[in-house]
Amino acid sequence: MKKLTFTLLFVLGASFGLMAQNIIANGNFDTDNTGWAAFANEGTQVYDNVTDGDFTGNCMHVKVTEGSADRTVIGDAWKKGVRYNVSFPKDAHYNVKFKAKASTALQLQFMFQQNFDPWASWGGTNVDLTTSVQSFDLNIEVSHEVGGIWSFVFYFGHLQTDDEIWIDDVEITQIAGGTNIVAGDFETDVLNFENHVPGWGLVNADGADAIVTIDTENPISGAKSMMVESVQSSVDGWRIHVKWWCYPTIGQRYWLRFKAKASSNVSQLVVELVDDWPDRQAALFYNTYDLTTEAQEFNFIGPPVVTEYDKYNLNFWTAMVPNGEKVWFDDVELFPFYYVTGLISNAMDEPMPGVTVADGVVTDDDGFYAVIVPQYEDITVTPTLEGYVFDPPSFSVTNAMTDNSSDFIGSENVSVAKMEKTGIKVYPNPVDDIINVSLGENAQTGMLTLYDISGRNILHRELTNSMNTIDISSLKSGVYFVNITNDQKQNKIVRLVKD
Repeated sequence: MKKLTFTLLFVLGASFGLMAQNIIANGNFDTDNTGWAAFANEGTQVYDNVTDGDFTGNCMHVKVTEGSADRTVIGDAWKKGVRYNVSFPKDAHYNVKFKAKASTALQLQFMFQQNFDPWASWGGTNVDLTTSVQSFDLNIEVSHEVGGIWSFVFYFGHLQTDDEIWIDDVEITQIAGGTNIVAGDFETDVLNFENHVPGWGLVNADGADAIVTIDTENPISGAKSMMVESVQSSVDGWRIHVKWWCYPTIGQRYWLRFKAKASSNVSQLVVELVDDWPDRQAALFYNTYDLTTEAQEFNFIGPPVVTEYDKYNLNFWTAMVPNGEKVWFDDVELFPFYYVTGLISNAMDEPMPGVTVADGVVTDDDGFYAVIVPQYEDITVTPTLEGYVFDPPSFSVTNAMTDNSSDFIGSENVSVAKMEKTGIKVYPNPVDDIINVSLGENAQTGMLTLYDISGRNILHRELTNSMNTIDISSLKSGVYFVNITNDQKQNKIVRLVKD
């Protein structure tokens, strides 16, 4: 038996190396305090970003101008603080890091808190500050059922007048948890459709009219689904839409998944993820889906990474639904993902084409593959190759937060080496400007998706002939992955080098 090794290149966002994204876009305060907001329910405080010799670059500086407590955290510490708005998945675990010092020995409190009544909070933690800089590194659990916008908060309402605190290098990374849409299955009722705060909201503008309910009679899945009915049709689709408000993490890309159906086959649903007014940026994605009376599952994988910190709307536009019709949707999930790409070779460094890495993912003729995996999830893959025996028979990626290359180890029996071919070909490789795509015997149509080395989807095209030519002259030189599926339900991923 010879050892089969998987040489892996993990790609997340535009960075090499598998790593979690900091949900605090401005945790070093070197530019300004963007994203951070102060509040003072009793007394006042001052916060700004300053240069301090004990920190690298700038840091956040807080001064209490009216206070009377004994510097030990008390029940109403919430009366003064600073917050950073974020969106928290259900049952998430976070790692919290920051550096801090104070003008005198005192306690600092921080926690995660929902920004609406009943103002629930999780992970409340007290730390003791001194006049010397300390580094804090703590794991916090967050468990909640209600959707909406939350905050990470530092509280100062227990301090005395003229107390000062300096904070820098705030880093919060998610180490476990799931979708950002907490109430996306609607089994836990959304509290109030007329107000966005509990997570879901309804826009009913300019005379358009819709009734939104939780349907328990004819749900898509489980016992409940969201239903929009009595829609006043309009060419301006935005006039009626259900929305979820969230704060996506900068540098992260998201996978959208949901189920939907309609009372007739003529309805369409538009879904977009776009930042809120007034400084609205281009939508991260904008897709139109044809609905039928049978429930369908829709997936959208690979929108561009988030580049601007802002409040975003995940909008479900229903105004293109004819009057009197109904639309249901359910099991809405919005979760971060990463690409696992790699080369499978044997002990003699010979590439191994035809190895099934995951459902629908098979190594190409050069032994390369690319797998899309939701972050924070554990996956187990059972590779198969005709004539080969793998020992152990499967390998795992655990929690997607560490370099798991050591998990991708198996062994092979090389006495038989028959390798299944799909017939799909991409050539020439390397290529200058034009690639030729052959869909294989009996195949007439297909789909081509091209990703760059960071996993960004940069080309998606329908293939309408058995032989196709694609112009990629506008692409920069480098390594790309081409994913091709034909109408014979065959799939192939090719590592393409552009000169």
